Amino acid sequence: LLPSREPGEASSGPSGSAGASPSPDSHPRPSILWTRQTWAGVLALLAIHSLLLGWLAAVYSPTYDEPGHLAAGYRIWTAGSVDLYIVNPPLVKTVAAWPLLFFQPKTDWARVIDSPGYRPEFSTGRVFLAENPDTWYWMMTTARWACIPLSLIGAVVAFQWAREVFGATSGWIALVLWTFDPNLLGNGCLLAPDVGGSAMGLVAGYLFWKWLEWASWERAGLGLGLALLSKATLLVFGPLWVVLWVLSPFAPPVLSPFAPRKDILSRSERRHSWGGEGLQLMFALLLSCYVLNLGYGFKGTGTRLKDFEFVSYALGGERRAGQVSSNKFRETQLGELPIPVPREFVLGLDMQKKDFEFGRWTFLAGRWKWGGWWYFYLAAIAIKSPLGYGVLLLAALGVVWRGEPTLRRPVLAIVLPIMAIIGFVSREQGFTTFVRYVLPALPFALVLLAGVGRWVDQGSKLARYGVGVTLAWIVSTSVWCLPFSFSYFNELIGGPGRGHEYLFDSNLDWGQDLYFVRDWVERHPEARPLTLSWNDIFDPELAGLNLPLTPNPPNREGGQVGPHPDSSFEGWHIVCVNNLHSADQRYAYLRELEPVDRIGYSVMVYHLDEEQARKAKARISPPLLPPDMK
Repeated sequence: LLPSREPGEASSGPSGSAGASPSPDSHPRPSILWTRQTWAGVLALLAIHSLLLGWLAAVYSPTYDEPGHLAAGYRIWTAGSVDLYIVNPPLVKTVAAWPLLFFQPKTDWARVIDSPGYRPEFSTGRVFLAENPDTWYWMMTTARWACIPLSLIGAVVAFQWAREVFGATSGWIALVLWTFDPNLLGNGCLLAPDVGGSAMGLVAGYLFWKWLEWASWERAGLGLGLALLSKATLLVFGPLWVVLWVLSPFAPPVLSPFAPRKDILSRSERRHSWGGEGLQLMFALLLSCYVLNLGYGFKGTGTRLKDFEFVSYALGGERRAGQVSSNKFRETQLGELPIPVPREFVLGLDMQKKDFEFGRWTFLAGRWKWGGWWYFYLAAIAIKSPLGYGVLLLAALGVVWRGEPTLRRPVLAIVLPIMAIIGFVSREQGFTTFVRYVLPALPFALVLLAGVGRWVDQGSKLARYGVGVTLAWIVSTSVWCLPFSFSYFNELIGGPGRGHEYLFDSNLDWGQDLYFVRDWVERHPEARPLTLSWNDIFDPELAGLNLPLTPNPPNREGGQVGPHPDSSFEGWHIVCVNNLHSADQRYAYLRELEPVDRIGYSVMVYHLDEEQARKAKARISPPLLPPDMK
């Protein structure tokens, strides 16, 4: 993070000749080296962020994807194999699973077979926890704790980038936003690649911007390689970097008080020509490819394109009835080309593409749709982010609009990744469900929002008070939602209590509140008889909850989704909101009632008396799908 001068470059100070025009180096500039006060402040905020993540990691129950990631990470450490959970690159789960080496858990890899389109991570993860009933909690918790440093790296880079581009105050604003952002807290405490990949994406973006200004291409290539090993979505950075490099001559570099003198020179005055810079960019991209292969141990690197078995139509093309996989390149000249990336990386992309092609039902603001909406992620971001971000965004755009031209290049390097990530994910219309898919755009957005600190540094009292009040508002709403940061929604829709009316699944209920359900059951011995409806990945019995399944009426065809219709509907029922809003409408009868209690913001508690139970049971033929889903 600390740039150094090249040998022979002039030091700051007087130019040396009386009457000469002062050079940009003639005036003293603040040192880029952190002072003791800076170190103390940064470490204090990082400590707060770490404690919050560590606490949430201990009180959240395993979410839908985590058991699979845990098993896949441990398989990498013990078997050296990256063939489990291949839709996600291996870096984050490898980092997370190293504490399991001290637990020596029992394993069963019988389900991990090499079959096109087969995804064994969910069943393998479920069995992995079940076979270690005495240690699974600490395995999961310590694995989550092992991921915290990845978020801290992102926080430091956000602080430094905002500081270099906009000024010292902006660095502190970026760090405060990162420390208390509810989406980073809710997802950063989990064993999942979303926040770790987002942090590595920010590192890559920062190092690429430094290369545009003056730094070495090796750092940029290494950063992109680590990003690709963390989150496959960041593949978009490759073409994006080419675009940024082409556009950069049309925007002057940042006139930063922390930058060495040659940062303020135009491209024609810089050391490298167009051709030289183009070669450096090419070498950086090649280095990122090498790092990607290194992370996979070069397994399957160089496999010919025709030797793959693809399950997506994009790569496999049309196939005959009963055929699971194919390869549309098999009979072409392209099929002879060796692929310069690992086999599992390619198959993971293919499998993810197949999921989008197949599609699924998507829910937004009370409406169901097969596929998705192009504006889904924009709408979801608007209600999942603190409202204060909107205020900071308007002010930051004002800083950029009214600021000096030297802000154009760094702002391009910050804004274009946001647009690229959201646009890249939004173009897949098979389904639009998971806001975490666009989470890698959030770190760049926080750096941009921190630009309001430039007005504070200019001495405006109005800006100082306005920014201070807005930050206090953002931090207070995030802290108020603790420990349910994962289910955060802002005041625009009425807060997290109404979040289930607009979004669900991993935006609200990913199975993280089961421990709170267990505590509620222990505090309410009068709530009997009691049933529970939970997701089917993590077994509630492992958390000490041995409850029957909440009953539901028969469906339209007379089949039964839940227990036999003779089951009693009278009593207490705990239902997670994912099941409450499930597409098959199995619990539609409960949505017509007011819950008597809420556990966090993802679990509802209902109490049906004899009359309500009779009416619920009388609903013999509810629609299998909502009217607008038929």
